[in-house]
Amino acid sequence: MGKWSVGCYLVGETVQRMEESIAQVILLLEAAMERCINFIGSFEADELILALDHVTLQYISTFPGIIKSLRASLF
Repeated sequence: MGKWSVGCYLVGETVQRMEESIAQVILLLEAAMERCINFIGSFEADELILALDHVTLQYISTFPGIIKSLRASLF
């Protein structure tokens, strides 16, 4: 395998792991939300959901930069 082929493989593997991590993060956030709602009831649940949504969007927003950095390292 040439350097470029290895690089493409690594980028593909990294992207796949990033995709898989989204499901893991969502499961963790759902569990956190359930624990909080069980603890505080439905009081302030709207704010909790907004906060978790914000965290999710921040997490996902890092992906383009990671991919751009990986691509740059290939060339």
